[in-house]
Amino acid sequence: GFNSSLNTQSAIIEERFNLGYTYNGRRATLTASGNYSDQLREDNGESSVFRGLSVSVSPMISSVYTLTGTTAWSEDEPEGFFGFSNIGPTTPAESWTTTVQVGRQLSERLYLSLGYQYIDQRSDDSLNEYQENRVTATVDYSL
Repeated sequence: GFNSSLNTQSAIIEERFNLGYTYNGRRATLTASGNYSDQLREDNGESSVFRGLSVSVSPMISSVYTLTGTTAWSEDEPEGFFGFSNIGPTTPAESWTTTVQVGRQLSERLYLSLGYQYIDQRSDDSLNEYQENRVTATVDYSL
């Protein structure tokens, strides 16, 4: 039969703190940010914690092209899904993400970019560990 306790409507109380700083210099822009989130499930008192830091640099390489490099770290300490600690990715995980993106404004309305992203996630649970390489091409058109 269907276990109705898996379909919970319990409220999650979240305490979130975000902090960021951007420095715009003559030749580059530097951005640093961090976040902390503590989430508490109201029906059973389970608490999950999520933390993250990132640093991004955008040097001025020309008036036509843009370049951005970002390194980010995150740590997740989930306490289970739907009130059960043995369902889903409940082991802590730590991730490092590196992204490089180059872009070009082709016209007032059209912007193209090409990016590469590498993610390395580590965990005590081998099902929650992975490495990922991603290439993205983006076309932005403003109406």
